[in-house]
Amino acid sequence: MTDPPAALSVRGLGVAFGAVEVCGGIDLELRPGALGALVGSNGAGKSTILRALAGVIPAQGSVRLFGEEISGLSPRQRVRRGLMLVAGGRGTFASLTVEESVALGVRNTPWATGAAAAVDRALTLFPNLATRRRQRTGTLSAGEQHMVALARAVVARPRVLLVDEMSLGLSGAVADDVGAMLAGLGSVLLVDQSITRALRLASWTWFLERGAIRFSGPPEELAGRSDLLAPVLLG
Repeated sequence: MTDPPAALSVRGLGVAFGAVEVCGGIDLELRPGALGALVGSNGAGKSTILRALAGVIPAQGSVRLFGEEISGLSPRQRVRRGLMLVAGGRGTFASLTVEESVALGVRNTPWATGAAAAVDRALTLFPNLATRRRQRTGTLSAGEQHMVALARAVVARPRVLLVDEMSLGLSGAVADDVGAMLAGLGSVLLVDQSITRALRLASWTWFLERGAIRFSGPPEELAGRSDLLAPVLLG
């Protein structure tokens, strides 16, 4: 019996801005239903990798979504295939209400006719938003706008969710709750400013240093690699 294809399989991913290579030779594999975390110092290339996987910036290499090659597809086409990026709270619409912003996640999906119920379910995951559903998104705090972006992604039911700076603007307790919610969603690849939280949530980790993967393995093994983590945690 053959194993099912990886939810996300990346081979030889590389990103360069002009003559400057930001990251190169990136190989990673996210199993179906797993939560993986990209860990490393600021500027290591974590956010760049997520943006490249989503097709937001050009990149070299192969990206497969459940066995389908998607590296040649546009960001919109990748979303339609089920790959979605939540980019640090960016992409919210200030003039829309919370409810309207979240409902955008089901537009052009097979379950668009059930948008109201889907939005209700998503907002139950974010109690802070549920009480502000009629409020304009632009009047929310940065952390609350990040929650709106996450709720919109949940409503879209992505096959693989990419989350950049998961705990951006969130208190520690709320970030823990959001992380636990994401862990129950399915296949998730995230970047978080808190390495300890990322290690606690993830079932697999990759440590990035200067645009290259220096470690790939279970979080408990990475937690014991003081040679990698100490410079980042102390820096």
